[in-house]
Amino acid sequence: MNIKRAHGFVFVQFILLGLLVLALWSLPAASSELSSALGGLMVLSGFILALWAIADFARAARTLPQVSPEAMRGAQLVQAGLYSRVRHPIYSGVLLAVLGSALGHGHWASWVAALALVAFFWTKSRYEESLLRRAYPDYADYMTRTGRFWPRLFS
Repeated sequence: MNIKRAHGFVFVQFILLGLLVLALWSLPAASSELSSALGGLMVLSGFILALWAIADFARAARTLPQVSPEAMRGAQLVQAGLYSRVRHPIYSGVLLAVLGSALGHGHWASWVAALALVAFFWTKSRYEESLLRRAYPDYADYMTRTGRFWPRLFS
């Protein structure tokens, strides 16, 4: 496992989130009342989803999830709660909130930051899954039964 690469993902994640926050706070909003309301609803829903996923993880693993994509030593694969349908529900919540913030703000720079975060979480999740397949023999089967960021409609 490449520790520097895992820590690099964490570093880039916080830089991208910081750039989004900077855009939201420093640039003028360019959205309608409808997109602001819908964006706000998405942000709230994303936070609720992420907190729910963290609670499901903590209940099943008896510890909080970590930010790093590395598999947790001695931990079992969590497949309960939201994790029974989605492999990365915390990322799903973060992405929903990020896209909602861009929609609610409306400035092109917030959209660029949000879309960069979507691409980043897609890449980070692929790397994380390569580590999880090595750590958990059941992970490949788990991937066939669950969606990455949203539930599979057909199995």
